[in-house]
Amino acid sequence: MTAGLVFRNNHNLFSNYYLDERVQQNDEWRYDEEELGEAFRGIKKLFKKKIKIFQNCSEAMLEDSLIRPIFRILDHYFGIQESVYKGAYRPDYSFFPDLDRLAEAYDHRESDDFYLTAVAIGDAKAWSVSLDKTQKRVGGFNIQNPSYQIDIYLRNTPPEWAILTNGSRWRLYHQDTSYRLDSYYEIDLLELVERGSLEEFKYFYLFFRRDAFLPGRDGKSFLDRVKEGSVAYTKKVGDDLQENVYRAMKVLAEGFLQSRSKGLDPAESSRLIEEVR
Repeated sequence: MTAGLVFRNNHNLFSNYYLDERVQQNDEWRYDEEELGEAFRGIKKLFKKKIKIFQNCSEAMLEDSLIRPIFRILDHYFGIQESVYKGAYRPDYSFFPDLDRLAEAYDHRESDDFYLTAVAIGDAKAWSVSLDKTQKRVGGFNIQNPSYQIDIYLRNTPPEWAILTNGSRWRLYHQDTSYRLDSYYEIDLLELVERGSLEEFKYFYLFFRRDAFLPGRDGKSFLDRVKEGSVAYTKKVGDDLQENVYRAMKVLAEGFLQSRSKGLDPAESSRLIEEVR
């Protein structure tokens, strides 16, 4: 993580190097600053002077006053699963590429087909709820770990991406790695709006907005490309390391054979090997 980006916690979902050095090469990074600034100011306004209220309000109130307004600033078309059908394996939200797809989904709101054209699913928690720990209600009824819930949702619905938030912390999960529970990309949005710059705001806005999930001409979304770029970079680093180890061992072996042919003392050879290590 880049020094200063204390609001960003990339936890094994993307490559930190890719986020710091390569993601800026994507066309999306050259986003219109006026529109970006408008979104930043809009989210700041939602937070301003309301933190104490958010900290003490119910999950439903937090969704109405903060989370859904942020979804709208991020230009999302989101569907809300109705309580009649919502069960242990159904997320709070589903995000659609456009209004038509959202309207079509509501024709299937009482079945799994509701999620067929969604590009992501989402779940919201109260401000005080940890996104990693199992909570306990009065009476001893355990509420599942939110990260575990997201994994279940991703395995039971078509979308590959998910958003999890308690209003303050916003996370992205991917279907391939959600089972680990600790593989996510997180933004501390409260920290970002209080101390972050407009350029730093891109690490939230460009990753969580609707367009981040929409496939391009190649069928891949911005998030897909960031993930693939991260995997490719990690593989290259691993291949380079393996090649360097091979070359080092080859040089070491050749040197050892040469030392034997020259009658070098075995103890001296051992010392040289340790120095190479």
